[in-house]
Amino acid sequence: MCACPLARTADPRVPNGYKADNPLGIRDLEEHIGVVAQEVQGMLPEVVTENNKGYLLVNNDPILWSMLNAIKEQLGQIRDQKEQIRAQQVQIEAEQLRSKLEQAEIARLSSQIQVIQTSLNGNGRTSSEIRIVKATMSVAKQQCIRPGVRLIVNKDKSVMCYSRVAAVSKSKDVS
Repeated sequence: MCACPLARTADPRVPNGYKADNPLGIRDLEEHIGVVAQEVQGMLPEVVTENNKGYLLVNNDPILWSMLNAIKEQLGQIRDQKEQIRAQQVQIEAEQLRSKLEQAEIARLSSQIQVIQTSLNGNGRTSSEIRIVKATMSVAKQQCIRPGVRLIVNKDKSVMCYSRVAAVSKSKDVS
């Protein structure tokens, strides 16, 4: 939030002017841009004085310095927000790349499962054995989905998650 107390006043860009019959006798009917002394007095009383006729006068210098300091503060906030946005963009890009890699790994594992299922169908197994292997493959697939992991069906009907890093991470017996 802006530290400038005048941020809470009416919009200073709203044109103001003098009435034709004003008590000061000012004969200026043109519109002027400024602030209303009564509004400023409530927030920055030190910049408003009263003349000998009882009219309020505004000293603009402290107002300008207050606004300048508020602008500096806002520029700092904008700079911080830009840095935060850049960091978030880097995080988003990293997440998108990780997601693409995971999708590629899932596709690779699905392809391996398809090959294994095809080979099982051709090995003279009964339909109940094939259902058991498929169920086990589904469980193994969920447990083994990570980069560099392969599913292996052994001759003894066990399914293994094999990783180059760790020789055997999971093993399921399907018999």
